[in-house]
Amino acid sequence: MISQKLRHPAAVALLAMAGLQGQALAADQARAKGAGGAAPTAAVADFSQCDKPVWPQEALRREQTGVVTMAFKIGADGSVEESKVTKSSGYPLLDEAARFGIAKCKFQPGTHNGKPQSAWMQMQYVWTLKDDAKDPAAQAVYAETRAAAEAGDGDAQLKLGMMLQQGKGVQRDDVQALEWLSKAAEAGSAEAQFRIASLFLARESGAVTAQQAHAWLLKAAEQGHAMAMMGLAGLYATGKGTARDPEQAFVWLRKAADAGVIRAYAALAWAYQTGNGVERDPEEALRLLRQGAELDDPVAVQGLGFELYRSQSPRDHEEAVPLLQKAADKGWAPAQTLLGKAYREGRGVPADTELGSEWIRKAAAQSHLEAQYLMAELLEQGSGVRKDDAEALRLYELAAKRGWAPAVLRMVKVAERGELGRPVDVAAAAQWRGRLPAARAPQ
Repeated sequence: MISQKLRHPAAVALLAMAGLQGQALAADQARAKGAGGAAPTAAVADFSQCDKPVWPQEALRREQTGVVTMAFKIGADGSVEESKVTKSSGYPLLDEAARFGIAKCKFQPGTHNGKPQSAWMQMQYVWTLKDDAKDPAAQAVYAETRAAAEAGDGDAQLKLGMMLQQGKGVQRDDVQALEWLSKAAEAGSAEAQFRIASLFLARESGAVTAQQAHAWLLKAAEQGHAMAMMGLAGLYATGKGTARDPEQAFVWLRKAADAGVIRAYAALAWAYQTGNGVERDPEEALRLLRQGAELDDPVAVQGLGFELYRSQSPRDHEEAVPLLQKAADKGWAPAQTLLGKAYREGRGVPADTELGSEWIRKAAAQSHLEAQYLMAELLEQGSGVRKDDAEALRLYELAAKRGWAPAVLRMVKVAERGELGRPVDVAAAAQWRGRLPAARAPQ
């Protein structure tokens, strides 16, 4: 699998407050004015007291966008008592991230007769990406590049194919991109060959395109294209477009690392850790992770933090926490989850229940499976967060439906015992129990 992100759109999250209480509020105000009382007011969010929702990395990688409509019950103290998605953006990752993020905001509560009161309010969150196709400067570059490409300039043909592939100065068009990239690739451009392979892999339309991707990656890699080496290693590791060959995967990973692909160190470390394509060597795996971490590769930073955290040595735990913190600050949900556990358990860092809960909440907002389950436990117990059985149940169910074994077990007990506001339901318990054989257990 090619891990290089070929398109880097500027991500801009816009908050849209929807006055969906409007007419009812206006009527209340008129009645209050006529009665001589204070006009009721709606709750207002104070976004200076909370961070914007974090765009989940997986959703951003897939360029998912949309508008999510949510309802929040704002308590008399301005805190969010309940929240729910009333209209999905079409992408659960975005829905969860928006709901989790805004639920952490502090609100100015609504009032009735001048007194704060608990009330529901609705709002929308818009996830959108900058449209580079409509940028006038990019459009001018596109026109100039196309003229040069049509005149037979090989470099311009490559650039034109890339612009069409990325939607720079023109609407994205993979068919035309492939046409122009092919001209450059046939003339020997390794970059064009690599990008053709990426187009074939993105189609995911069967064995033929995967085989074509393998052929183009091999041509580019043999010319010394570093990212093509990395991509080729991925195909050999997975058996996509070619016979699965862990040893060949390792060979190309080593070449990619030697060619300067920083991400290759973490992949090589995994091979040594598991003995996949090379003799198992945990010490070499750790050395490679350290090398990648020193080069600031977030995957290596996170991986090294994980390995040190799993150690039995308190000194290793202390070294692990700053690494996990670094990866967590960059939005890596697995690191956020483990960092949250470290703070809650006081492992490698002074115990801080509330801070640990907050890191777990951030990972759960990115739909990290273990974090969703852990957050549900915290909400059920009221540990480091306000107790909320309804939200706990919702998260348990989300994680269970996605196959997290501890969550499935919890849903079995909920149904058998009639807990968390649910009645006893023998049939539901049996259905949840039937999911257990295929469920994923914690590593």
